[in-house]
Amino acid sequence: QTAINLLATTSGGQVWVAMGTYSPTQDVSGNSNPTDPRLKTFSLKKNVAVYGGFYGTETTITPRTNNYCFLSGDIGVLGDASDNTYNVVSSTNVDTTAQLDHFIIINGNANGATTLLSNGGGAYLDGGYISNCYFQNNNAHADGGGMYIYLQKTIVTNTSFTNNTAVTGAGMTIYRNGIVTNCTFNGNTAQIVGGGIA
Repeated sequence: QTAINLLATTSGGQVWVAMGTYSPTQDVSGNSNPTDPRLKTFSLKKNVAVYGGFYGTETTITPRTNNYCFLSGDIGVLGDASDNTYNVVSSTNVDTTAQLDHFIIINGNANGATTLLSNGGGAYLDGGYISNCYFQNNNAHADGGGMYIYLQKTIVTNTSFTNNTAVTGAGMTIYRNGIVTNCTFNGNTAQIVGGGIA
């Protein structure tokens, strides 16, 4: 997150992330010690593209075919979803220059009391571009277990949504301005409507 924030205050650029499992360390305001640790999230920023799956020795961005990184919301007791982060990934009023590519987003649990914290366990996006990602085992108390797309234009391509749960839109909920291409939805479960997409 520190690298993303730094680039966002300059002219933008790319963050290359080595293979491994990462958990969020800051809330959307950049606070490393929020009152509620579950507010920590990977916050996407305008003009910053975040690419995962590097060995660490590359000098070019391709190829990274099977070298995925995990972004995990399991920030508390491992395996106990009750203390997982509300939104593993988030964006606030950004455009499609805020990019995330080649990540597996897991274990978000949006069961909070507000609109933001009860939607989008895997990702709550108000704009952005998501590609070549997997959203797995995320939950939302309301909408969008895997992903919730709010107002700003959000593009999602070549991405899979598997085993996510929510009341509505278990894989994904699109409120407005979502463009989804070449994506797959498998094994998602909604309590009311939209097992795949609402």
